[in-house]
Amino acid sequence: MKKTIKSWGLQALLARKLGMSRTHINGIFQGQHRATAKLAERMEAEFICLGIPLSRWDLLYGVKEGQSLADYLKQKQAVEG
Repeated sequence: MKKTIKSWGLQALLARKLGMSRTHINGIFQGQHRATAKLAERMEAEFICLGIPLSRWDLLYGVKEGQSLADYLKQKQAVEG
């Protein structure tokens, strides 16, 4: 079963694996903070392992300021069909 962006515990798992606070990861998920290039690369590797179709390019350039990752992913999947 693939995890989704809204899966329970995903933010905690990423925070633990990336060595960051859950608050900071939550801020990125909610669109309050932007990922740095290095963090986006590390997050991309975790998303690939979890089967979540978000790349570092999505994190750096696709997600608009104030847009949550869940909303961006829905929009991306609708376009890709």
